[in-house]
Amino acid sequence: MNGILHEKARQRVESRVRPDEELLRLVGYERSMYPGGDGQVRPGPSGILGVTDLRVIHAEAGGTRNDTSYPHPTTVGAQVRTKIVGLSILTLNAGPLGVVALFGGRHEMRSLAETINGLAGKEIPEQPLSCLVPDFPPSALICKQCQVPQQHHRWDTEPTFCHGCLRTFAWTDGERERVAELRTCFDENASIIQLPQHLQEWALQEYRERMK
Repeated sequence: MNGILHEKARQRVESRVRPDEELLRLVGYERSMYPGGDGQVRPGPSGILGVTDLRVIHAEAGGTRNDTSYPHPTTVGAQVRTKIVGLSILTLNAGPLGVVALFGGRHEMRSLAETINGLAGKEIPEQPLSCLVPDFPPSALICKQCQVPQQHHRWDTEPTFCHGCLRTFAWTDGERERVAELRTCFDENASIIQLPQHLQEWALQEYRERMK
């Protein structure tokens, strides 16, 4: 495992723990397997899994593309299987990533499974609200509160909560229409100058607010 990338993943997990939640466990894994967009299982890089009293935070050492988090009610069936080539396998339902398999040391994987299973199905209190806004220049939709990108080919087109901070998205009809229009532009690889004027102005307005 690359030490620098591993440390960056650990820092991302720690930075995403909200003041009102408690980090219970922080464990590294050596490699991963997850379903690809075509239904085939793909190998993934090493990374860090953080377990809080509200959710699981998942950060890959290979980059932020698959960084996500998911509340405990969706995290069911965390299991540790027999060691393969000196590694134990933890399988779990990883929210928008689907069912993933994480390979790591026996003690680390067992401690993760025990912590996760102890919280699975836990009732999550009502979460603070957020909404989806474009980043700038517009290339993805991000959570207004934590700025984590939500545009992902395996994620819901209308997510109910942020996969970065767990805040609930408050949707209005106007926001649904605007977000759907922007997603279509992203899918068509439209540049910023090709976006409709009102979407350009929306992205710029949100950017100015973040810079205050």
